[in-house]
Amino acid sequence: MSFLSELCNVNDIIFVQEHWLQPSQLHLLNNMNDNFVFYGKSSMDRNVCSGLLKSRPFGAVGVLWRKELAL
Repeated sequence: MSFLSELCNVNDIIFVQEHWLQPSQLHLLNNMNDNFVFYGKSSMDRNVCSGLLKSRPFGAVGVLWRKELAL
């Protein structure tokens, strides 16, 4: 999270891959920086709904972009 915060200081658009967040945790990236908007998808939707998670989490994607770019 600290690395993403640093990236927000020097970039307008950031693509995030393999973030391992569950659907209920995606708000963490949405609240990363007040100047950024986030849209992402967790690839663990089905696994979370089916019960306990087994083994290591697996990837998903997301995009952060500056609010001033969102029209």
